[in-house]
Amino acid sequence: MFSLQRIVAFLSLLALAEGKIQTEDKKTKGGKLRYTYDDAVSYQCESLLLIGVGTAMKNSDYDIIAGKVSTGKSIVTVFTDHSRTPIKLSDKAYAKLYTSIVDNLDDLIPVCKGKAPKIIIGGHSASGSAAIKSVSRVERKPDGFIGLDPFDIYEKKKFLPPKSVTPVDKSIPMMSWGFEKTTCGTKINNAAKPAYRLAGDEARVFYRLGNKTDMKKVTHCDFADKGCFGPVCRGSKREDIKDAIAAS
Repeated sequence: MFSLQRIVAFLSLLALAEGKIQTEDKKTKGGKLRYTYDDAVSYQCESLLLIGVGTAMKNSDYDIIAGKVSTGKSIVTVFTDHSRTPIKLSDKAYAKLYTSIVDNLDDLIPVCKGKAPKIIIGGHSASGSAAIKSVSRVERKPDGFIGLDPFDIYEKKKFLPPKSVTPVDKSIPMMSWGFEKTTCGTKINNAAKPAYRLAGDEARVFYRLGNKTDMKKVTHCDFADKGCFGPVCRGSKREDIKDAIAAS
């Protein structure tokens, strides 16, 4: 008998096979990007999803989830890298790359030419924090935010080391994915949970993965294809997590 997990994984692979997933790398002012879309979809680029990569990660480290998100949908999924260093916390750098993509969308992503897509920003880990804080710096406000365990988020001011409350635009809908238990050094009280609490009351969703109980091997790096930092923070390789994110 097949488990639900195996059936979901099989259906996901079947969908990927039927779709015509296209991926291309580009460079622009402020950084690099890799965009993914389904060429079999009749109308392209109704939505543009811009997700910053996590600490020490590359745009090519998220191909699985990008393919799942875009398969069968009019969503162009873009993984972005706004820093030449492994550190991705700069909201100023995130805003610079975001603005460059928005201003040059027709040239950078031809399937979006002449379109006016809804723009969803976000990021994995440190880029999630940078994305949240970048909103006040950009002219074209995003239509929403998706956080893949965004980190370093603060609900309260901290004195040692000094940290300010993370500024969150409460008018922007937010969906964040996080965890029950801290993994990979990403403390749950400075990640998706406080991001959710700081968001607007009427437009926020928090998906909390139960890695304290039935999903013990699931980590902060399960969003990437092969985890992060080699043996330091491996992912569980569970396809159903990426399937759930794509469905959301």
